[in-house]
Amino acid sequence: MRLFSIVLLSTFVVVNVFAQSPRRPDAAEIEKAVMAVLDEWMTAFNALDISAVERTMHFPHYRLASGAMSVRNGPGELPVELVRRLLGEEWHHSAWDKRRIVHSSESKVHVDTRFARYREDG
Repeated sequence: MRLFSIVLLSTFVVVNVFAQSPRRPDAAEIEKAVMAVLDEWMTAFNALDISAVERTMHFPHYRLASGAMSVRNGPGELPVELVRRLLGEEWHHSAWDKRRIVHSSESKVHVDTRFARYREDG
């Protein structure tokens, strides 16, 4: 059973795999790279590997969720104990419900995402 869904707009690092290319990547290439970073983030999050989570993030990291904006200025500002407490005892894993690129430029990509938290029984 799904615990609940969260909608957030957040900034993540997309490794510039296109830096050596003289051309701007097309939308499909951008989407593939972005989704790979988001998949890496979710894998790290589900493992509660905060260091790996932070390696996917751009700092300062702006997060708009539940109607509030928060800013993390650098790695190490989110202790795993706090994450565990916020997730609750029933949390087993999270999964993406929606990932949609809403803006893409030469230097950044904004993604509208929604994910759900699940108990062990699904």
